[in-house]
Amino acid sequence: MRYIMLLVGLALAGCVTTDTKPDPLVAAGRKECAARFKAKELKSLVAYGRCLEQAELPLTLGVYGDLFRLKGAKRTASFERVDAGQITLAQSDAEMAEVTSYIISEINRRADSQQSLLLLERAASPAPVTCTQYGNSVTCL
Repeated sequence: MRYIMLLVGLALAGCVTTDTKPDPLVAAGRKECAARFKAKELKSLVAYGRCLEQAELPLTLGVYGDLFRLKGAKRTASFERVDAGQITLAQSDAEMAEVTSYIISEINRRADSQQSLLLLERAASPAPVTCTQYGNSVTCL
């Protein structure tokens, strides 16, 4: 039961993005990993974590790919310690909450930095500026 609670918590905390629509491919992959773990096909939390890393691979190719790779590495390290009996599931949950908090803060910091840069460029530009946004990229001409 404790593992199922962990799975639910990780699935809910697993999507850290500024987009409002989660990637359906990633969500389906996460669900498959959870089902495989629940069915005992994945025999350890480390195997479950590696399954999640594969499911979340598209996220590592995006704008915040470095942050998603960091999350995957921290999750695997935490799961290794749980499987080895060095920490409890609650401690692992706390570690992952810290990682998630850091990732959200970093995404916000980067967005604020980008916005500040755009405002400075607009203020320094003698001509009118037109900006277009595509995904997480903003192009100003």
